[in-house]
Formats: sequence, C-alpha cells, structure tokens
Amino acid sequence: MAEPEIAPPPIGPAQPPALWVLEGGIDFPVQLPTNSAGATTRALYLFLGGADVDGFVELRPVDQAGSSKADWWMQSQPVVHRLRACVRAPDMRVAILRGAQLMEHVADRLAFMAGGLVRPLSIRAVYNEEQLRECVAGRLEQYDCTTGGEVTFATQPIRNGAFLDRICRPPAQALTALRWFRRGMAFAEKVDQFIAFYIALESIAEHLPGVEAEQRACKNCGFKYAESKASAGIALLIERHPEWPAGSRQYLAMLRARIVHGNADDDIRYSAAANAPAVQRLAADGIATVLGIDPAQIQFSVNPLGGLGGLQPEIIPIMRGKYEKASNPLTTWDGRFRSDLHRELVKQTTDQQVKS
Repeated sequence: MAEPEIAPPPIGPAQPPALWVLEGGIDFPVQLPTNSAGATTRALYLFLGGADVDGFVELRPVDQAGSSKADWWMQSQPVVHRLRACVRAPDMRVAILRGAQLMEHVADRLAFMAGGLVRPLSIRAVYNEEQLRECVAGRLEQYDCTTGGEVTFATQPIRNGAFLDRICRPPAQALTALRWFRRGMAFAEKVDQFIAFYIALESIAEHLPGVEAEQRACKNCGFKYAESKASAGIALLIERHPEWPAGSRQYLAMLRARIVHGNADDDIRYSAAANAPAVQRLAADGIATVLGIDPAQIQFSVNPLGGLGGLQPEIIPIMRGKYEKASNPLTTWDGRFRSDLHRELVKQTTDQQVKS
C-alpha cells in the first residue's frame, strides 16, 4: 500500500533509452484492401510516433490469402494479425509495460478506424534490437529478450457456497458492484483490474449500513464541503484493516484519479497494478456487508490474470538469449530491423511530399 520506491538517478550522464521490439498478436476482423491486380495488402504500417521510431507498428495477417475475403468471425477463432512494434525504454520492465500499452493504443485507433471490434491478444516476445544488431554484426553473443508466456492455475473448490442463497438474491444496491467485481476478475490488464474493482468499491460503499457523509474542510483554503457517502464508506472499510498504512484511502483515490483522468506515468500504473488486490479486498468486504455476510468468511482468489495475454511484468523472466543465425527473430519477418524499415518508410513519405 505504500508509495512505490523510485530508484535514485544514476550518477553520470543520462543514458538514452534503448530500442526494444515487441512481437504479439491482435484480433483485427476486417477485409484488407486489394490493389488493381487483386493482390491483398501485405502489411499495414502505423506511425504512432511519426518520424520517431518509438511507436512504429507493423501488422501482417496470418491468413494472407483469406484476409481480403468476407468470412465468419468467432471469439474462439479470431482473425489474427501478427504485430511488431518499436518502443524506447531504459530497461526490460518498462519495455514490456510500454509495449502492452502500445498494443492497447493500436487497438483503440484501429477499432475506431474499422468501425468494429479489435482486440489485443498476446505478447509473444520482447527483445533489445540494439543488442541484436550488435549480435548480427558479430560484436555481441547475447541479447536481452523474454517471452510473454501464458498464465495457468489449478481449479479450486467453491469457496462461498454456504452463502449461495444470499448471493443469488442480493439487494438491488449490490447488483452494480457484483457486475464490476466479476469484470475485475476477468480483465487481463492489472490496471484495468484496479479500476474495475474501484468502481465496484465506489458503487457498494455508499450502501453500507450506518454510513453518513461528514463535513470536511479543504487543507489549502479551509472551504467546508460535504464528503460523499461513497468516500465515507470506503474510509469505513479501510478502517477494518489497521495493518494498512495511514493515508491509504487518499493514496488509492489518487491512483484512481490519475489513471481515469489520463495523468498516469509508469510508476503510477505499476503501483495501481500492485494495489489491485487491496481494492479487490475492499470491494469484496463491502459487497459481503451489504449481503449480510461476515466479510471475514468470504474467500476469493487474487485475480490470476495479469497483464496483456497473461503477461505479468513483475514476475516475467528476463533472459539473455544466445544469438544464433538460425533463430534470429528477424528471419520470421522480412530480415530487416524495424528501425531500418521505419527509416525507409519515413524517407519515402518525405520524398513523396517534396515531389507533390
């Protein structure tokens, strides 16, 4: 619950962020355009960073031949496009987080452009392109890389079956919280989990028995205002956890506000991800109380999902991959480094603009 520790800056001149490449998959159920000869578009290039290689994205359909034809889409059979993107980051941890965020941004833009469903599916691998370039040149033998992996967990007995009657017939005040609690358990992104559990918490907190809004005064100007019942209810639930540090309510509220209002940096997002289980516990306590169940008797698992496609940045293995020509990740695409391709495409665009 404490604020994340931030390492002091290194002594000496700042090092520029390294260039990392993320490979993954995205569900993009559209018919790609064809040229005058009937050939399907081979690749789509997105320049989220413009002339900066950071944010350069390439998409290629797995089914090249079928990508221009109308077909059925099913959730269990997505229309997969391979994705490769460039991000700048000082280390692997930030590269993975920025890569996952970039995939979400790509999906946001493609969904609006296509006017339909687009879903990020998974992160397959992340590697340091600058180190790989040195390996190809024979100056290094290893480069930093990792795979996304997939979450697995064992099924468990039903935990709260003794309260089935109350759970199946909840009061109307608990319906919204139950919906968002379930969504929080299903989201793969931990920051999304945090927000979903927080919405569940806010929607149930004001319905806690005995909760009353109090008059509070602004610390800066002294202006008095009425505290919301939801805020008072959250304070009441947090009081049941004396082991948590002082200021927990304000800190969690700050995380929520920074994320919802688009003012969250990487440290805020990591802290929100780390505190998702705490907000989940508070929401569960509130729901149990409104259902008339002792919160101490309610059991639930901390969300087993984490990160994009099961990726859990805080436990992801970071490896030193031994470079071998036969397993060079460039060979699965077109053999070119992403930064080189980006430079060529930017030059082509610039040349065309000059001619026009």
